[in-house]
Amino acid sequence: MNREKNNRSGAEAGSGSATAASGQPDHSVAAVVKEISGTVAALRLDAVMALGFGLSRARAVLLVKGGLVQVNRRPVETPSSRLNQGDLISVRGRGSLELTALTGESRKGRQGLKLKKFNQ
Repeated sequence: MNREKNNRSGAEAGSGSATAASGQPDHSVAAVVKEISGTVAALRLDAVMALGFGLSRARAVLLVKGGLVQVNRRPVETPSSRLNQGDLISVRGRGSLELTALTGESRKGRQGLKLKKFNQ
């Protein structure tokens, strides 16, 4: 009886992993960790990363220059890259952010935005 339980595959045993019909992992089903709203001085990559991942801009710059960051699935090495609504920012080892909405400008001239943060 114990052998039968051990021989079952992870999907049958209810491991919770999402797999497509082809048996490959389904990456389109990423769980939203949380929605973040805040303001940045400009829609620069390093500023948005700092807001979304809770980093300093200096740390965000190091991650970008280290080659760990992709925007819309393309590697980026310029921390001052401008972002647009709908851009997907992926950082190796930290997860992904989607710039879902621009909420307007504050009285002090800062750009308001909403982000979705995804698991790795």
